[in-house]
Amino acid sequence: MELYREFFQIIRKLNEHDAAYSVVGGIALAFHSLPRFTRDIDILGTPSDLKKYQEVFSELGYISLGKPWTFVNTDMTLHRYGKKSDVSKEELLVVDLLIGNEPAHLKIIERSIVDESSAGNVSLARREDLIWMKEIRGSSQDLVDIEKLKESHDQD
Repeated sequence: MELYREFFQIIRKLNEHDAAYSVVGGIALAFHSLPRFTRDIDILGTPSDLKKYQEVFSELGYISLGKPWTFVNTDMTLHRYGKKSDVSKEELLVVDLLIGNEPAHLKIIERSIVDESSAGNVSLARREDLIWMKEIRGSSQDLVDIEKLKESHDQD
């Protein structure tokens, strides 16, 4: 799948730039053995590394898709990037860069699980941190994800 190929290119570049990050969202769920369809790549980052993320996305051909905006429930700013798919020019590959401005967001990055991949180490948000972030957002998909994360944890 093109999204996962793109994901690993981004991870490789983030590692090359020594940028602090944690993978969150649908791809993080897949790493936690809870695969589901996702249309984008969600990355939690730090304010101090914003320039590094911008360089990474620029090097990979991404452009900003509008002005950043801050969530209502938490001091986190969304920077959305996109580029045309190599497979289908009508499809847009989207990366949501979530810049966490609270100490709790930075803790998520610091205590990320590190998993090996073909692109090098991947920093992934822990299950309990994914639940916390999804509880804050509270979308219908987030509520489904929370339930699955809790159920799979109970089975561990």
